[in-house]
Amino acid sequence: MNLSPRSVARQLWPALFLLGSLAFIYYHFSDQMGQVRLPAQFSWPVLAVAIGLQLLYWLLNSWCWQSIVKWCTGVKLSALQGFSQIAMLTLGKYFPGKIWGMVARISLLQQLGAIRPHGIAATISEQFLILHAACITSTLLWCVFDPTPWPFACAAIALASVPAMPILQRFAFRLEARLVPSLAPNQEESSLDGARMALLLAVYCVIWLLIGAIFCCVYSMLFAASLEPAVAARLIVANTIGIGVGFFAIFSPGGLGVREAITSGLLASQLGLEDAVLLCLMFRLWIVIFELVSGLSLVLPHATRIPAKKPEP
Repeated sequence: MNLSPRSVARQLWPALFLLGSLAFIYYHFSDQMGQVRLPAQFSWPVLAVAIGLQLLYWLLNSWCWQSIVKWCTGVKLSALQGFSQIAMLTLGKYFPGKIWGMVARISLLQQLGAIRPHGIAATISEQFLILHAACITSTLLWCVFDPTPWPFACAAIALASVPAMPILQRFAFRLEARLVPSLAPNQEESSLDGARMALLLAVYCVIWLLIGAIFCCVYSMLFAASLEPAVAARLIVANTIGIGVGFFAIFSPGGLGVREAITSGLLASQLGLEDAVLLCLMFRLWIVIFELVSGLSLVLPHATRIPAKKPEP
């Protein structure tokens, strides 16, 4: 059976994408590995909890992406396809420019039958909801460890922004059109109504809490410390802000260095700068390991396979 170059490329590109992302991760992260100090003894129960939280994070994140794709494009992704496309996005951020995971996903959605503007709208809607949820989660938890008027005012503004999500989304589309014209969505292409956006926003808030809980588990494993609610809230807020700021650092692959600088800076007064930096590096190691594990889904059968077109009669 003769295979055309195009069919060969379709079969090989997921593995090449995974290998390329691995190379960039090693290139950007290897210099910091020398600063990582593993704890002398692991708390196996805490590690088990962290792994469970990671699995739940993957499950909810994949469900959100499957739902967004279905509602925006009409394409129904399997659980494996949804998960592999999340992995594609996270690994693609380590390539220079940080948008190649998005580009690859949009191209794959087109091959699965989605119209290009619909695929773009799905991706931008996802990123908008993730960042919006980060704002709500961080401001609400801010009130836990700093119950002063200013945090409560910010939390009230964040909650008041929920009914305005359609307006804010249109603004996000316009901003995307200015920043990356090649990925500019048509503002009329998104089919997410207010109720669906509110549902997804709530789930993304839970996802941010899961990421923060994993960060707290790494803290507990590293320093063998128990967590008071106020300390946990501070850790989650610092981690959420660090990831959120790193998202906008186009010059930094995967937000590497930016995330750690912001998060450790916010935690320095509580942990000390050295321990805060160590915590952030250990969490980055955790993230990289599980991103690479998720990337293995790209080479699984049916994860990125495009159904063959039936010959016309």
